[in-house]
Amino acid sequence: MTDTTPTQEAIYGFEIFRHETRIRIVEELSSDDVPVDCATLADELPEEPSISTQSASSQEQALHHLHLPVLDKTDVITYDADALQITMFDPDRLATLIEVTQNLLQSLETGSRSDSPHNSR
Repeated sequence: MTDTTPTQEAIYGFEIFRHETRIRIVEELSSDDVPVDCATLADELPEEPSISTQSASSQEQALHHLHLPVLDKTDVITYDADALQITMFDPDRLATLIEVTQNLLQSLETGSRSDSPHNSR
């Protein structure tokens, strides 16, 4: 990954935490689990409510086409789309993204508390 700012890093963190399935993936994975194929991971995760009435492979398709590529982009996992396999999980990278995301949220919260409506003009 190229050099990124803390804000860009926090955006990667938000990409993980904005969807319940991605949170469950990182909760489910450990460094000892990899490599793991997409079908196995799909079987281990609860089905997404939005796809529960569709075919059994829908969960796997959602992982393959959406969630795993997003997690790969954050460098928390390495996903080999051709092999349909997660080949690496980096818990230290995940911890870093959690930290920068928390720091950004705290700085936004602090900034909004110190700003009063009278100071905005």
